[in-house]
Amino acid sequence: MPVLIFSVFDANPENFVSDFLFLKTFRNPYRLTGMVEYYITTIESAIDFITNLKHTNLSIDENTYKVSKMS
Repeated sequence: MPVLIFSVFDANPENFVSDFLFLKTFRNPYRLTGMVEYYITTIESAIDFITNLKHTNLSIDENTYKVSKMS
């Protein structure tokens, strides 16, 4: 999970959340089993972690967090 979170955060893909929500909304529910369900849940967890990320969750000070978030 940490590698996935880092990869998504570092890549910063455009429209990732909206694309994922589209995929999740319009997927075929009968094909959502096993590994596919696992991948969707894992990506959703990574998105949730990144969306709710604050400097208090990390072991860095607030200034370093703000600088790294701007770049």
